[in-house]
Amino acid sequence: MVYHKIRRHGQTFYQAFDSSTGYYETNTWTEEALIAKQLDHTIDREVEIHDEEAAKAIHMIPDTILRKRVKDYVTYLEIMLDMHV
Repeated sequence: MVYHKIRRHGQTFYQAFDSSTGYYETNTWTEEALIAKQLDHTIDREVEIHDEEAAKAIHMIPDTILRKRVKDYVTYLEIMLDMHV
């Protein structure tokens, strides 16, 4: 399914187009509504990170090598998130 951008009288809407049938679906969407719809279909789960709790959990890992590995991975994830914010 693809979406076509439709502009009319200064307003922009999006409508799903089924290329296998050559027909449009009946619903039209604003950009905000289409983004919300796509996110609802795309997002599998929401993860909330609590830095203090994560630090405590890492600190409780008894093996120092494994603890350092986990800390390094968390640092990597933080860098990746910061690049996209």
